[in-house]
Amino acid sequence: MPARPAEIDLPRVVDRDDLFFALHTRGFDVEPLDGDERCALAVRADEPDLLNALEEWLATTGAPLVTERVSKTEYLLRPVGA
Repeated sequence: MPARPAEIDLPRVVDRDDLFFALHTRGFDVEPLDGDERCALAVRADEPDLLNALEEWLATTGAPLVTERVSKTEYLLRPVGA
């Protein structure tokens, strides 16, 4: 496992909560990160496993979001076209 958790920012709390549940049920070490208008998750996982889980969640839910890598440990799930 990586020493530093990956952070995933999402546009809405409902998306954050749904993704939290999906990752948690798959056995990921995940916790919500909230504060000052931030809606995010911290996830301890190897990058390929995390990216596969994100893509699977997006495909399963049909959420109109795309994954954008912001830095080595930060991801943004943003609306398509934004």
